[in-house]
Amino acid sequence: MTRDELFAAMSESFATAVDETSAMGATPGWDSLNHVMMIMNVSARFGTDIPATLLGQLTSSEALTAYFQEQGLL
Repeated sequence: MTRDELFAAMSESFATAVDETSAMGATPGWDSLNHVMMIMNVSARFGTDIPATLLGQLTSSEALTAYFQEQGLL
């Protein structure tokens, strides 16, 4: 997956485009419910499981990018 593919998958859950500066609470539509839906969408799209214990930490595009880089998926 590329960073642009990740951002596109994230954008599907919100009413706006996601970029490297996007974060929960600062991006229109990125609330707690859409956050869970976005994590599920990204997980399904890229065939990976994101542990539920990380939901509270992966609240920005920067954090999600770092997570997928650490997992060797980006």
